[in-house]
Amino acid sequence: MKTLQKPPKLERGDTIAAISPCNGWAGDAAVRWKYDLGVARLREMGLHVLAAPNALKGSAYLSKNPVARAEDVMWAFEHPSVRAVIANVGGNDSIEVIPHIRASSIIDNPKIFIGYSDAMNLHLLCYHCGLSSFYGPNLLHPVAEAQGFHPYTKHYFERALFETSAPGRIE
Repeated sequence: MKTLQKPPKLERGDTIAAISPCNGWAGDAAVRWKYDLGVARLREMGLHVLAAPNALKGSAYLSKNPVARAEDVMWAFEHPSVRAVIANVGGNDSIEVIPHIRASSIIDNPKIFIGYSDAMNLHLLCYHCGLSSFYGPNLLHPVAEAQGFHPYTKHYFERALFETSAPGRIE
């Protein structure tokens, strides 16, 4: 059985990096408002949000550049002030990013990674590197839902990020 390292919890004021490993929608003009809304909601939780260098270059650019997306993953894990990493959105081709990621970026810099859908490939990479990750909200969905970040989801999202105790019974 593989032993997984649990990443350190966050404190209010910590920095979370927003990456686009699966899809570049966060940088598309029609969707950028939603990215900004998600960032505002994370700031309301007391987090500083830092976009990875390529994360907001849009779908057209990122779909053709898996190396740029991989560079963002490594940048986020290697950046000394980043304490957690969140996927902006899922998609369908993060598998193209995996071959371009140095495992040492994750192994040597364990931190929270959270996201779902196509971000699963990064969870599997984290597992391969011995890091426990969180299969949970992406920035655009559900953090930045126009009708609000559902209180139930927000509660457990914050517990996962800021607390070390088990969540207990999930109603």
